[in-house]
Amino acid sequence: MNVLALCREYPPYNNGGMGYPLYYLVKYGVEKDIKFTLITNYPSLRIFKVKKKDTTQIFIPTLGKNFLTKIPSYAFFSSLLVKKLQEKCDIIYSTSSPFIGSTFRPLIFHIQGTRYGEALAARKIGWTLAEILNKSFIGFDKMMVRKGVALIFPSQALVTEVSSFSDIKQKQYAVIPNGVDTTMFYPRGKKSFTSSLKRILYVGRLDRRKGVDRFFYVLDRMKSRFKFKFIIVGSGREYPRLLYLAEKLGLPVEFKGKVDHQKLPEIYNAVDLFVMPSIYEPFGLVALEAMASGTPTVVSVNCPLDRIPKFDPYDVENTAEMLLGLLSSPDKLRRLSERCREVALEYDWQVIVDKMVNFMERFLK
Repeated sequence: MNVLALCREYPPYNNGGMGYPLYYLVKYGVEKDIKFTLITNYPSLRIFKVKKKDTTQIFIPTLGKNFLTKIPSYAFFSSLLVKKLQEKCDIIYSTSSPFIGSTFRPLIFHIQGTRYGEALAARKIGWTLAEILNKSFIGFDKMMVRKGVALIFPSQALVTEVSSFSDIKQKQYAVIPNGVDTTMFYPRGKKSFTSSLKRILYVGRLDRRKGVDRFFYVLDRMKSRFKFKFIIVGSGREYPRLLYLAEKLGLPVEFKGKVDHQKLPEIYNAVDLFVMPSIYEPFGLVALEAMASGTPTVVSVNCPLDRIPKFDPYDVENTAEMLLGLLSSPDKLRRLSERCREVALEYDWQVIVDKMVNFMERFLK
């Protein structure tokens, strides 16, 4: 099978987890004799090609720091290449990455999130400008859904989300969760959780839709009753506001900034609890990485991962009580650690890639 694959957030030039389904599809797909031509993002006005044995990667300009410029620039340059390259492929595969123009090869659109979902989250938090801007880009998602002969969703919640702005009744689709590299993310030694100072971790963009500012008020409820440090890994436009808010509330917060992905296993293993307080979360890849590392993990009700504790990011009091109950009990933390690791093993990327490939093969002509 020859696959022409598109991704506008492909490692190492990624800001989030959108590119990892394709990254691991390539890693394990070449073992199944799949040949790939990748059209991936590059943060400069250069187009260049890198060839390996079964993979050709073409880097194209994807300009700016946010979707307002990244999506149009990627769509423009990818469109020129798809027009030329699709004749040599059997299938076109795209991870939430648009291109303009028609196709005569079957397109499988792997949806990792939508501008519609981002707009709803912006409305929920009262961020009117972000709502308007995201709404103006929904057309890109509609276009790709319309062109796709088949769709892949990482969660049933995203199926419902896309159904809100596009008719997918006649589409073939599969719900295949994203995965985690269990050879990279795993427990380093036995965890005791007996330290009097508990370390709580967040990893992700510093964006209002990630709910970190609201989580500060949960920590504010906890600070007089429990010793903790809140560690934030990630960068974004919200950093100055979060820094100010942490100082105003007198919270013990450590901002580590953006950290290389290869260093995350060590960080996950050094904390007592991972939290994902998102207002909008299409899947929750970093939560899955923490779980695979054996780190006790709790997520907001907006994250589709299941079988782990969830909280309402708007319910400060009950969330604080839940976290205090966990953090004050080494036994509860140990049990949650074991459960998280057990659940995460079901999401190993090799298993997920097998499901993706089986689905894609149905559309070979």
